[in-house]
Amino acid sequence: MKVQHQDAYVLHTRPYRESSLLLELFTRDYGRVSLVAKGVRGRKKTPPRQFVLCLVSWVGRGPLFTLTDCELATTQPLQGDALACGFYINELLLRMTEPLDVHDNLFATYATTIASLAESGEEKEKAEFSLSAMMRKFEYALLQECGYAPDFTSCADTGEPINPDDHYELVPDKGFIVTQPSDSSTSGAELTQIFLGNFQTGAVRVAARRIFQLALRPHLGDRPLASRELLRPMGGNAS
Repeated sequence: MKVQHQDAYVLHTRPYRESSLLLELFTRDYGRVSLVAKGVRGRKKTPPRQFVLCLVSWVGRGPLFTLTDCELATTQPLQGDALACGFYINELLLRMTEPLDVHDNLFATYATTIASLAESGEEKEKAEFSLSAMMRKFEYALLQECGYAPDFTSCADTGEPINPDDHYELVPDKGFIVTQPSDSSTSGAELTQIFLGNFQTGAVRVAARRIFQLALRPHLGDRPLASRELLRPMGGNAS
């Protein structure tokens, strides 16, 4: 395989031998790709950087390809809480996607999310709301793309439409069932707002966070997400 100037983002890097790097990239047309970048540590060569759109070229037969060229298309870095959110969505992609499994719609969502994170230089309270809403939207898009998103429009055990006045509980990989109001239940009205992608209110964001984490849990593996520790100072609002 020989690929030229492919849009890509770096999900993870680690040192390899004396001067090289092992890279996990999320690319527009090839999904997640593993590469070795030879001789880029401590040299004048441009290494790919996380959260920066790169134009990369590579060769090889896989599963580990060889990077041949890299150009940085954008240079605006992530900082502070936005950086922690970036690590979180990168870790989700590493756990939820398979190598060379193309997700062009998800790539577009990821690119939009990274751009929004880079621009989130607002006052603290507004920024926390904004970051939380961004994470919920990305989690929903990821679940939809991978086929694990619950049906927010009908009850799993009766097939009836979600009633805004009832309360529901998510059974992972099955759907929502009617339950009594509690700290772990969600009103039908809130489910509708999540379905519409409307995360304006704190109650909806909290409900969405609980539902999406429950839906993601069976598919993330047994290891805790390391990025969650970075987000704890934010009060858990983003992850």
